[in-house]
Amino acid sequence: MKRKSEATKPMMKIEQILKIKEKVEKDFNMGGNEYFGMCPRCFEDGEEYEAVYCNIERNHCYYCDKHKLFWVIGSNLFSSWREETEKDWRLNSEKLNQYTEIEEFHPEDLFNLRMQQFQEIAELIGVSWGNQLK
Repeated sequence: MKRKSEATKPMMKIEQILKIKEKVEKDFNMGGNEYFGMCPRCFEDGEEYEAVYCNIERNHCYYCDKHKLFWVIGSNLFSSWREETEKDWRLNSEKLNQYTEIEEFHPEDLFNLRMQQFQEIAELIGVSWGNQLK
């Protein structure tokens, strides 16, 4: 088995860090919406997640087209509903009537996963975090 030269080790570390960074960004960027919940089936299946946002009057919803699920995140949080028409709300309502309403889903594992990924980065760059991230 060939040994990598000492010169290639920093590049390997950088590549590993970039892969972990990409995973972390993907988690943070799952539609950019996990703050408002996410599709539990996408999460369970480890699928890329992209929630879609819509309004029905002043009520705000996110939904997952793939799994036909939606959840209400609140009312009058964003001003975008004021720029929509009753026709927009009717179309959104008709669409969501075909979906199943769920409670907002916020996986606790996301936090632990991110902390584990940051720990991996710390180890790769030689920073000792000890038990601070656990």
